[in-house]
Amino acid sequence: MGNAMLDVIQKLKAAIEGSRGLDAEIALHLGWQSYHGEPNPYEGNDYVHAGHWGRPGHPEDERREPKGGFAEPPRYTTSLDAALTLVPEGWAGRVEWGGCYATGKPCLPHAELAQPIQTEFGPGVGIRAQVDGATPALALCIAALKARSS
Repeated sequence: MGNAMLDVIQKLKAAIEGSRGLDAEIALHLGWQSYHGEPNPYEGNDYVHAGHWGRPGHPEDERREPKGGFAEPPRYTTSLDAALTLVPEGWAGRVEWGGCYATGKPCLPHAELAQPIQTEFGPGVGIRAQVDGATPALALCIAALKARSS
């Protein structure tokens, strides 16, 4: 796992809520192009709206959306639907509130992803990513990015 990915995962783990700034960091890691310079300290976490974005694999002159306007990264950190797009193809998982009942600690959303594999004994589970996050979407983002990095 690269240092840039570890930095993004650490920021997601430390976050108490999702933000467009975190969405931008994930998008940059996934190959989105920012056409307004390098990331800088976010002003009100509105980095996404500060300029124009290009989807991965699209040159700058094709960044316009079909219905007009410009592309912008999905709301990975605040939407479970968007966070699900980060899960590697073929992986399965769940998001739940976990780990607090027996410990008396506050309940946190828990995400678990696993790569199904076939063994000589039948179906099995390969690599796993299990994490807690401040919100369900953040937990899923962290698990998905860890899974992508494995």
